[in-house]
Amino acid sequence: MNLKKNAWWVALLSIVTLIIAGGIFWLSQSSLLAIEDIEVVGNIDVPTETIVDTAAPLLRGQSLLNPPLDRAADALVQQPLIESVEFERSFPHTLRLRIREYRPALNLRTAGDVVYLVATDGTVLMQVEGDDPSLPTLKTAEPCGELEAGAAPGCEDAQDGISFLVNIPVSFNYQFAVVTVDNGMIRASTHNGVQVMFGTLDQYDFKFEVLRQMLARAYAADARITIDVSVPERPVTRQGDGNATPNPDGEAEVSASQAASGSAPVASTGEVAVLD
Repeated sequence: MNLKKNAWWVALLSIVTLIIAGGIFWLSQSSLLAIEDIEVVGNIDVPTETIVDTAAPLLRGQSLLNPPLDRAADALVQQPLIESVEFERSFPHTLRLRIREYRPALNLRTAGDVVYLVATDGTVLMQVEGDDPSLPTLKTAEPCGELEAGAAPGCEDAQDGISFLVNIPVSFNYQFAVVTVDNGMIRASTHNGVQVMFGTLDQYDFKFEVLRQMLARAYAADARITIDVSVPERPVTRQGDGNATPNPDGEAEVSASQAASGSAPVASTGEVAVLD
């Protein structure tokens, strides 16, 4: 008796499973849950119309249960500013696209007047007509040729300049207007008119510790000077945009601990910074 009862339950369960599976298959092939509306959220720079025009031919009319989301995502990330996309179903007929865009970090000019927007990860986003005034501009003496959207610049000066800008300590955000790189040597101009000779990327953090104090005092004095931290142990200042160079015969050095504690003063004009 128990065996017959168990067999009956197994048969009933099998029938119910087949009905459910068949129903799901039917819904996935029918127009009852077909995608009719595509909503776009999260986009800032990429027009909604552009996103819908790209995704709609692949998604509209497909069942919400099993649409070709991978194909749609692959097509959307071909847009230079789109980093990724997530999909959210809203039954019965709406698919929501949540867009994540690359954020431009800088303008890039490589030995000419052609301008590209570059993301924080170094990816070239697109060529533009002119500099975005809200972003710092990176210039290189080394020509990079025509850059490809979605790839990193191939020239070393551009890569060094991007590394300089995207890794700047938070306290320096938005201070630099123009950064120029020539054969690995970095020079920057602040919005306040101070010129900075940074040198190479070596001792990056130490140089910024020294520079932070020297810039603060230059701003307080409203001084238009050139600060040279290419040898951070012996920072140098010059009036105006003079070509300051490190003085290897300086009498005192700035240690990393002194820079961090704020004890490294700004040098007087044309002198090596000397500690008290």
